[in-house]
Amino acid sequence: MTSDIIVLGDLYEDLYYESNFYEEHAKLLTSKILNFIKYNPDDLNKNLLEKIVLKGFSDNQIQNNGRCYFKRGGNGSSISEIFTRSGIPTKLVSIIRREGEWMVEELAKIGVDTTNIIRSNEILPIRIIVTSNNGTKILLKPNLPNKWTFNEKTLEDYEFHQSKLIFCASNSNIFIEILEKGSKLGLITALSIEDENFNSYEQFGRILNSRHDILFLKIKDVNAMVKEELFVEQIDTKYRNYAKIRVFMSGKNGTVIRTDKLNLHFPSLVEENEIDLLSLAECFQGGFLIKFLELINNKELLNELLTNKNVENLKTILVKCEEFAVYLTNFKNLHHYLPNRKDLEKFIMNFEK
Repeated sequence: MTSDIIVLGDLYEDLYYESNFYEEHAKLLTSKILNFIKYNPDDLNKNLLEKIVLKGFSDNQIQNNGRCYFKRGGNGSSISEIFTRSGIPTKLVSIIRREGEWMVEELAKIGVDTTNIIRSNEILPIRIIVTSNNGTKILLKPNLPNKWTFNEKTLEDYEFHQSKLIFCASNSNIFIEILEKGSKLGLITALSIEDENFNSYEQFGRILNSRHDILFLKIKDVNAMVKEELFVEQIDTKYRNYAKIRVFMSGKNGTVIRTDKLNLHFPSLVEENEIDLLSLAECFQGGFLIKFLELINNKELLNELLTNKNVENLKTILVKCEEFAVYLTNFKNLHHYLPNRKDLEKFIMNFEK
């Protein structure tokens, strides 16, 4: 099967718990702290506060009632579904435990090329997610791709040559290795950075050997990685050597897109839904790349647009990519499902009226 886009990303079995766990703990801890301050106003310190919090957790009931269910998850799953539903032939490269075959079947029904999903015989952990009115929290995230060794049969050269863009949604060493190979074979390359994949900025720099085409960064993730609060200009100074186009996402503070010649700022037009924050960044990245590939479908054209004489043309294209990404993200937020291209175009037309 020919695929325009290769996605390198995670495919998880997500076990969701819907519970009032956080709200009940917040009430209990608040009560204990207030009572302590009331009777011991001068004795509160860091060590005592830590003991009160720990006592609050141990005093809470062991069992929390709530509904639970399994759901297909992971950035590789979401991104490949976004591309496929938009009509772009997409191949997902990932790894699952053999008991997760149901997820492969779901993706295949959607139309994702799943021939490069590896089945592992190991007992692999399931990602556990707790949702409540207070938000969504991942309690356990397995790091499966680090258990996987790359070999030439994972992706044959002809599979790269049949594709136009390769997107690394998860930054494990194995995925970066495949991304680097795609770059050498002339594909447009894109990657996204998540703070939990790196202990430091220096660690990130050591695994990248090329300057790629597009880099997506969430400001809060980058600040967590460098262990300080930085402005976009400071962050860009650190990361400009890793990508020609840098997309900085900061939620309510909007988006900044920078190249060596452009500095574009877009106010936030996305209505944030705290329950669905896990997928907002993936929707934005997917929407951006859909429009990008539609307007720039080969590496030669991209390199031409990055020259001085084509700055305004590239600016026009990047504005359209950001706009399309916002539309897709808002559709998902409003309707709680990923649209096909026809539904999204209808949504955009109604929005523009």
